[in-house]
Amino acid sequence: MDFLRGQEAFLNLISSVEKDSVIPLLKWIRYSSEDLIKDASRSNEADKTIEQIRHDIQSIVSLSAVLPSEVILSPGHSKKQLKIDNCAVSSVAHVDGFLYNDEDVDELCDSGKMSRNYCIDCGSHQVAPLTFISHSTSVTQMKYIFRYLLPDLSGKIIVDVGSRLGPVLYGAYLYSNASSIIGCEMNDELCLIQQNIIEKYHFQDRIKVILISIWQMKVC
Repeated sequence: MDFLRGQEAFLNLISSVEKDSVIPLLKWIRYSSEDLIKDASRSNEADKTIEQIRHDIQSIVSLSAVLPSEVILSPGHSKKQLKIDNCAVSSVAHVDGFLYNDEDVDELCDSGKMSRNYCIDCGSHQVAPLTFISHSTSVTQMKYIFRYLLPDLSGKIIVDVGSRLGPVLYGAYLYSNASSIIGCEMNDELCLIQQNIIEKYHFQDRIKVILISIWQMKVC
């Protein structure tokens, strides 16, 4: 929504408010405007930082964002597990939701760098849609979680088990007041990626990454 549409929506909102409440509402806006502007500016800066981090990580990992050192098992790899047809290795594409949003995926498909379908019968026209799997939360989901879903996290500790590329850690830092943010990751290459981002953007005061399997952690 641009400025003119926002202005129109605001005027429509005012016209829908009960007459006795219009003046109190306008006074509230007047006295709260400075805080609202500060919050909006802070949010814009956080959004810019997240975008920069996304581009930084895109430049150092493959399109799938799955490292050669990772072992990822699809559902049904064990006889004890229920097999899911659309999650077979041949029908799955790994697309990291933090690094690539829907518009990014559209651009990648249009440029031929990614496909939405796979061939059921090689050489034929029988194709089926790929199942996209993400190992990260998207920026939109992350902002919603920390801004609206969770309560005020001041003085709280956030622990992300299997932090991988670190999007939840960065989101918690930029969109919440959590006092301490800890990422637990068993892959040393992923830990290094996270640590480099943390140091580049000076997040060390609240974020810490631990190289460990959660199964090895001792509970006091």
